[in-house]
Amino acid sequence: MLAIVPLTSASPQPNTRTAAASVKTCDVLQWGARSTEVCASSEIGHQCSGRKKASDAHNFCHNVGARVCSYEELLNDAAKESGCSLDDARVWTST
Repeated sequence: MLAIVPLTSASPQPNTRTAAASVKTCDVLQWGARSTEVCASSEIGHQCSGRKKASDAHNFCHNVGARVCSYEELLNDAAKESGCSLDDARVWTST
C-alpha cells in the first residue's frame, strides 16, 4: 500500500481518474518524488502497512494526510522503490 500526495503546497487538483487529493503535501511529509505530480511512500511513520483490508489501507494513508495511489499512478511507477519491498506486490488502489 502506498500513500501519495501532491508535490507542492498549492491547492491540490485531483486527477479525474484518482481519488480526492491529499490533505498534506510532499514537502510537509518530507517524501521524495518520482514524478512532477505526486510523491509516494510505502512506509509511514517508520512502519510498513502490512496486509490490510481496503478500508484499513485508506485509513493508514488518510491518518497522515495522504491517500492511496490510483492504478494509473502505480502503472506510471509513481511509487516505485518507495519502501517496504512492495514494487512487485499486489496493493490496493484508489481506482
